[in-house]
Amino acid sequence: SGGKVGGQVRVAGVGNSIADMLATSNGEVALVSRGGDASELAIVLTNLDLAQAAKLLLTGDRNAPIDCIVADFAGDNGRLTARNLVIDTSAEKILGGGTVGLANERYALTLEAKSKKPSLVALRGPIVVEGTFKSPRVHPATLPVVARVGTWVALGTLLSPIAALLPLVDLGGSNDANCSALIEDAQQNV
Repeated sequence: SGGKVGGQVRVAGVGNSIADMLATSNGEVALVSRGGDASELAIVLTNLDLAQAAKLLLTGDRNAPIDCIVADFAGDNGRLTARNLVIDTSAEKILGGGTVGLANERYALTLEAKSKKPSLVALRGPIVVEGTFKSPRVHPATLPVVARVGTWVALGTLLSPIAALLPLVDLGGSNDANCSALIEDAQQNV
């Protein structure tokens, strides 16, 4: 992937090292980007879109344009809480939330993709980013995926194989993010 990221930071903290200052920091952080590109396979996997992922695995991954990325966080005692976390691409609008702990150096973020394109097989579960800065873990949220697969199996068993596809169909149609407004809001918050 590639692109330029800019941002503004306004924080205050106390301590005898940068780690101590970040662990006690309060303030705002805004990171924004317009343009650039990323792996289309990685983007469709945020929606657990198995149909599109299989197609890309067979035909080859390519770069997909990124319209914007906005990460707007409020800091309180070394804990950054997402006010707005949006990644808008040509295929998916990814909305996020959660926290980043500067004191314990841990992620606790959830990303949920809203597809712009239809798909026959998409599990549509949120993606969880957790763990330490040194060893982050990225994986699907278990409960929503298990519920969707359970519904798929139940409908296939009770009704028909065609009915079983219903919980996996994603009609797409998500709107583009208003990148200009999101970036302006993030910059005004700092």
